[in-house]
Amino acid sequence: MHCLAPPPDDFTSTFHLHTTAVFSSAMAFLPLLHAGNQRKNTPQDAQILVTSSKEGYSRQLGHSFAYSTSKAAVNHLVRMLARTFAQDHFRIRVNLIAPGFFPSAMTEPLTRSLPAYQDSHGAFAGASCLPSSKNPSERTGSEEDFAAAVLFFASPAGAYLNGAELLLDGGQNLISS
Repeated sequence: MHCLAPPPDDFTSTFHLHTTAVFSSAMAFLPLLHAGNQRKNTPQDAQILVTSSKEGYSRQLGHSFAYSTSKAAVNHLVRMLARTFAQDHFRIRVNLIAPGFFPSAMTEPLTRSLPAYQDSHGAFAGASCLPSSKNPSERTGSEEDFAAAVLFFASPAGAYLNGAELLLDGGQNLISS
């Protein structure tokens, strides 16, 4: 069906899946994260790290209206959770990674025809080439890119971050927003 006339259930189920899953997960783990903070299990406060999408920042129709607006809602929900959990007695940080184009089951039909990306050191295994008109990095993201972002937030280097949103897209948002 055309993107301007999706079945209402498709829109609702996509929006519900993305936003409700984040909210329900945060609430389910709240007691455990709070208890960890009280026990001082780690030097930094506990954290909820949410994965969204660069589509939540885009005004272009990427996947669908439902996908993009649900990711924008997730981004706003993270801001609200970060403020709420920081102000109350919880001291739980809430941060977000918004990946751009990464090889995955969802993007496989698009990456199937792209050549593999490899720099002079053989880095970025699993990434595919992209034209600079689509991404200044001229490649998709890789598993290593995503893992490094997660490790940054989880490390002492990310301990002072709360309500942060990392747009992990190689600069794609600079070209298409």
